[in-house]
Amino acid sequence: MQSLSRSTLLGLVRRLRLSSPPSPGPQSRRLLLTASAPPLPPPVCCPRPAAARGRDARTMAVALVASPDRTLGRESRSEEKGALKDVPAAAILKNRNDNEKKRSRRRKHGITILKNSRHRDGSIFKGTRGWKIDFRIANPDETQFEAMMLSDPGDCKPDEIACVMHEPCPMLQIFSLKLAKTSIDRGPIELYGYVAVRDLMDPLRNYVVRHSRDDTIAVKPGSLIEMTGPKRGIKFCSSALIEYDMRIKIGEQEDDDIQLIDGVLGIFDDLSKPSCKLFRSCIDGVGGAVDITVGLLPSAVEATFEVAISEVQSCFDLTVCSYAGGLSQQFKIFQGTIGESCGLRRSVVALMLDGMLHLRFIARRKGCKRDHEIACSIRGKKHGSSTHQLNTELASFLVKVNWSTLPMTSTVGREIKAGYMALD
Repeated sequence: MQSLSRSTLLGLVRRLRLSSPPSPGPQSRRLLLTASAPPLPPPVCCPRPAAARGRDARTMAVALVASPDRTLGRESRSEEKGALKDVPAAAILKNRNDNEKKRSRRRKHGITILKNSRHRDGSIFKGTRGWKIDFRIANPDETQFEAMMLSDPGDCKPDEIACVMHEPCPMLQIFSLKLAKTSIDRGPIELYGYVAVRDLMDPLRNYVVRHSRDDTIAVKPGSLIEMTGPKRGIKFCSSALIEYDMRIKIGEQEDDDIQLIDGVLGIFDDLSKPSCKLFRSCIDGVGGAVDITVGLLPSAVEATFEVAISEVQSCFDLTVCSYAGGLSQQFKIFQGTIGESCGLRRSVVALMLDGMLHLRFIARRKGCKRDHEIACSIRGKKHGSSTHQLNTELASFLVKVNWSTLPMTSTVGREIKAGYMALD
C-alpha cells in the first residue's frame, strides 16, 4: 500500500472527526491501522467530551464554543432553581393562569360533558381539578348578584347614552331545554331537580330550572322544559359551566325515582375571534336525555323585561316568544292561560348592543281557532329603560325593559387565589 504523508493523514483525520460520530465504527479503525505512517502526536486542543448519540461532531463543537465551562452552567442552573423558592404567591398564581390559557388554547372548543361530575355518587366533590376550584363547585348556594345592577350606575361619562365607562361583554343565552327521550313509555312524566349556570363573575348557581319534589312539572317527551331563569345575565370569560341534576318522580319515596340527567357541561371558546355562535348538545342520562341549545353573544348587554296584562276581555291562551341577540333563534318565555289582569314573571335575556329585541305575543280565545298576534321590537342600549304599550281585542300589554351592562370585576378573585394557595 502506498504510504501517506503526515500532513495528508492529519487532514484525513480532521475530516473524519467533523463528518463522523465521535466513536468510529470498526471499518474506520481498520483504515487507520493499515495506514503506514508514524504515530500522531497528542492533540493540542482541549479533550473533546463524548457527544450524545444522534449529534455529529460539528454540532458538538458549536456547543463547546457557546458554553465551554460546564461547571458554570450547572451553578447558574442551580441558582435559578433556588430562586424559584423566593417567587411571591402572586407570580405563582399568574404562572398558573398563563398555563390555563395555554390549556384552553389546546382544548377543543365547544360544549362537552366533564368527567367525574356526578352528584349522586359524589364524584363531583372529589379531586382538585381546576374547574372544581374556579367555579366553587362544592358550594350549592345561589348567586347573590341580581339583574339590573348597572341599569342606573350614576357614574356614566359623558352621559348615560354615550357612556364610555361601562362596556358590553361576552354573554351566554340558554335558548331551550327539551326532553328528548325517557325510559318510561307512558305519557307526561313528572320532573324535578335543577339546571343552573356557573360563570366567573360570581361562580354560584344561577338557576335556569328549579323544582322541588313537591313541585314537579309535567313534561311530554319531545316537549320543551319550561325555564324560570336565569336570575341575572350570564357572563362568559372563555368558559362557563352548566350544572344539572334532574329526576323522574315515580314512587312514594325519593329512592324509587329514576335519575334523568346528572353532571356538568363545560362550555369553552376562544374569544380572540368574536362572533355569535350556537352550541347544541344532547345530555344522555340513565332515565332519558335532554337536548340543550346555548348561544354565545360576544358583545352583549342584559335585558330584563316585565309584562303587565290589563283590560282582559275574556279568558284566552297566551304564548310569548322572543328573538334576541345576533342569533335568529327563538325561545319561549311564557305559555299559559290568562283569565284576569296580572303580570308575567320577570325574564332576563342577553342581547347584542344596538341589536333588536323582538317580542311576539300570540293570544287565542277559548274555543276559537283564530290567533291574535302582535309584536314589538326594541333596540338594545347600555343603561336605562324602555316602555311599550300593545293593545289587542283580548287585552292590553305593557312591556317594560331595563337595560344593564354586567360588572367588569369579579368578586371572587381572592377566593380563587386562596384556593390555589391552599393546594401548595
